[in-house]
Amino acid sequence: MSLSSAPTTPVACTDALPNCRECDSGTLCTDHSYAKWVLEHCKHYCRVPGCI
Repeated sequence: MSLSSAPTTPVACTDALPNCRECDSGTLCTDHSYAKWVLEHCKHYCRVPGCI
């Protein structure tokens, strides 16, 4: 079995911060300059691909 045919398992994601919505001025989840911060703090709120 090659790696490309291995099934992908969704990752359970939670937000490290309870107030992601309050941190969002409208571009938090779409502005690439926030990408690293979003991955560390607001994965669920921003619906990061691969997360459930």
